[in-house]
Amino acid sequence: MLDIIFSSSVIALCYGILIRQGELLQWWARFVNLSDMPQKGKKMFLCPYCIGGQIAFFQCLFYGHFMAVPVVIVSVYIIVIVLHIYESK
Repeated sequence: MLDIIFSSSVIALCYGILIRQGELLQWWARFVNLSDMPQKGKKMFLCPYCIGGQIAFFQCLFYGHFMAVPVVIVSVYIIVIVLHIYESK
């Protein structure tokens, strides 16, 4: 279960960093924002917590450790808050 939590959290954090303004996947974020997708769909593709939860959920379908999904969402949330506090200093 720890491997699911770690891998999903790392992928979600990297994704969250790469879709920022001026980064490698900025075009993806711009494409999603300009699409006709509903707001919840846009959030599902651009929110690192949502991406981490989706990755953990699909890994849990394969491995069967469903407790990892909320743990990944909370861990990504805490890490993003810490990074935001660190960047604002």
